[in-house]
Amino acid sequence: MYLSHFPNNTGYVYVNLIDDNKKVINVALHKVIWSAKENMPLSYLKENKLDIHHIDGFTFNNNPANLTSLSRKDNLCEKITIQRMKPQNRLDTAKKIISLRQQFENEGYNMFDPEDFFNVARFISVTFNKSYRAVSEILKEKKYTNVI
Repeated sequence: MYLSHFPNNTGYVYVNLIDDNKKVINVALHKVIWSAKENMPLSYLKENKLDIHHIDGFTFNNNPANLTSLSRKDNLCEKITIQRMKPQNRLDTAKKIISLRQQFENEGYNMFDPEDFFNVARFISVTFNKSYRAVSEILKEKKYTNVI
């Protein structure tokens, strides 16, 4: 058996699992990771009508600690709650990013130096799981709405 992955336009990463009989099974990566973490077969999810929920709301964060199983109803309620919170979360995240920029400047980083700017923006983008472009625009104080 081997694993190959490809991105999906819904925000999830899918993998092709190929068994010993060369049968291809297309599965969402977060389900595979949850299954391994919980030591449960993938069929358990379907049999018990469960969805895998990303606790932080980021579909690319497939860290096992970020994955939990919920009923479909509970998972949909969580998604709706996260969608409603996004505008406030964006502003809070932008404020945290600006605060971090000030901390880096206080430590001697020059935000007008391209290398310093790149290193700070890259660090913050990884820390907040945001795109480099969104973080750099916030650091330049151009836009706050790009924080997704």
